[in-house]
Amino acid sequence: MREVRPRTATTFQTASIALLRDQAATALAAPAASLTPDQRTKIRNLAVSLSELGNILLLQEDPQCLPHLQEALALAQRIGDSVAEGQPALSLGNAYLYLPGLRDLDQAEHWFRHSLSLLPGRDQLGRAQSLGSLGTVALQRFDDARAAGEAGPVLLDHLKAALSRQRQALDLTPAADHQTRGITENQLGNIYSTIGDTRQALRHYQQAIQHHEARGDVAAAGLTRHDIALLSPVTAGSATRCTTHAQLGTTTSRPAQPAMLPKPSSSSLTSNSATANT
Repeated sequence: MREVRPRTATTFQTASIALLRDQAATALAAPAASLTPDQRTKIRNLAVSLSELGNILLLQEDPQCLPHLQEALALAQRIGDSVAEGQPALSLGNAYLYLPGLRDLDQAEHWFRHSLSLLPGRDQLGRAQSLGSLGTVALQRFDDARAAGEAGPVLLDHLKAALSRQRQALDLTPAADHQTRGITENQLGNIYSTIGDTRQALRHYQQAIQHHEARGDVAAAGLTRHDIALLSPVTAGSATRCTTHAQLGTTTSRPAQPAMLPKPSSSSLTSNSATANT
């Protein structure tokens, strides 16, 4: 039964794209400068549908999401629609960040930055989500650099970037958005756990749990409790601790902030798109 839904969604979306492409045929053949409002609408509808198919495939971890997202982006750029462009830009970032066969942190960062550049200042949630994604990229760079045996200053730069982006994201996220806040709080917990500050890590993990439970996400709350269980005094004093609060510009007396979530779920892979006036 679980296999049916994605296949049905893909089949439906593919049929919808074929219809919309046929309807937009004249517009697609016309020079961009001569497009009428109706033709622009037809191209936009096609772009949105292509982006939706790309997101469906992204959630299935199918690398074939890439050409659909790329075409959606190109169509949105052709009609100068930054709102329609923001959705595939963000999803491209997620594809390059999360799909094993496509993983490319430089590409992921490029598309998250592009998504952020398209967002108006008033779209705080969209900006928070893009900033949080950039923070995740920085943390992934830290993991890669540590595995490669990079020097301490390199590791420190990646941690600073991750911490800065996640803090910015948290500050911009509405208090009522428990999903996004939960994700960000969890990421902050992960960063402090990496630093070796179990007290700060615990505080952020507890905030994350509150947000998960506020939206009834028992599974996410359970995963965060597992993260807490992995914290220990041994971790705090281990040789893997690579930096200090002074180096990061932080302090353990920093006042508590509202909470956010850990590692993105499938729903968060595409959530920024909707808000991306990117």
